[in-house]
Amino acid sequence: MTETFSLYVIDEEKLPSEFTGQTDQEIYDALIVAIEADGILTGSIELTADDFIDALESIDGHIGGNRFLPNCAFNNSPYSVLGSNGDCPFMGYFSPAQVQEMFALFESLPPDTRDTIDSVYSHGEVFEALFTASEDAMQDSFAVAVLHT
Repeated sequence: MTETFSLYVIDEEKLPSEFTGQTDQEIYDALIVAIEADGILTGSIELTADDFIDALESIDGHIGGNRFLPNCAFNNSPYSVLGSNGDCPFMGYFSPAQVQEMFALFESLPPDTRDTIDSVYSHGEVFEALFTASEDAMQDSFAVAVLHT
C-alpha cells in the first residue's frame, strides 16, 4: 500500500516541547497540527513504506550514516517528545543540527555516487526530496519534519 511522505521545513521554536499526561497519539496529533500550520511543505513522495525505507537505507549506506536517515525519518520527533514503543505513531524529524549534518553529507557526495543513487528511481526521488528540504532548512537553521500519511 502506497503512503505519502511529506517533508516540511519548520522553525523548531514554533513546535510544542512539553506535554504532560498526554498519550503518544495526542502528542503526535498536536505536532502534526503545528507542523502543518507553521511549516513549509517542500515535497511529497508516494511510495510503499518498504520502498521508502529501502531508499533511505541505500542512501544512508552511501553517506556512511549508520542508519542516520532511516532512524530520523521514521522514529524521531521534535525534542524527542514521542516515545519509541511499538504503539507510537511514525514521525520523521531532523533537528536543525541534524539538517546541517545531512546537508553536509549530501553535499560531499561525489557525482558518481549521486549517479548510483539516481539509477534507482525511488532512491533518487527520496534523495532529491531530502536534499531540497535540507537545503531550504539550512538557510534559516530550521528543522525538517517527515509526516507519514
